[in-house]
Amino acid sequence: MVRVRSHLRRLRSGKVIHVRSHSRRTSGPSGSSGNSGTATSGLLWGGLAMMVVLGVLFGVFLATIGNPTPVASETEKTARPQPTAPATLPPGPEGAFAGKLREARMNTGLSRSEISALTGIAESTIDDFERALAVPSAETLKALSSAYRLSFDDWTALEITRSELR
Repeated sequence: MVRVRSHLRRLRSGKVIHVRSHSRRTSGPSGSSGNSGTATSGLLWGGLAMMVVLGVLFGVFLATIGNPTPVASETEKTARPQPTAPATLPPGPEGAFAGKLREARMNTGLSRSEISALTGIAESTIDDFERALAVPSAETLKALSSAYRLSFDDWTALEITRSELR
């Protein structure tokens, strides 16, 4: 047994806690209580640790293959039913910007779900952009404009309009 002095420990959440002094068992053959099977138990524990590490690595590998990294933070939204009739847009630059986004999507002939699959942006977020409930970031607008196959001039006009909204 080894005596450990009191100390501060930072948790993963960032919180700092005070740990009181305590006793801790030592690891390895020097801290054993004289058992003759310490080498065998060390091999067993080492093998078990190796199996756990390989299992975790395999799980991470499968998770990265099955779930590609999302493009933007908007991808974490859940999809909601799409309105059947087009919503009226608010007056002013917000409505004009949303109308241009909707018109650009309609010109490509793609649905919101197809654009969502191409860009990795949630379908509900695209709907919010087209109804002037949200304004896309510059990165999101760039992804949308490439999916909408906009020319450089059209993309620049959209970017200027977007920057005036904020």
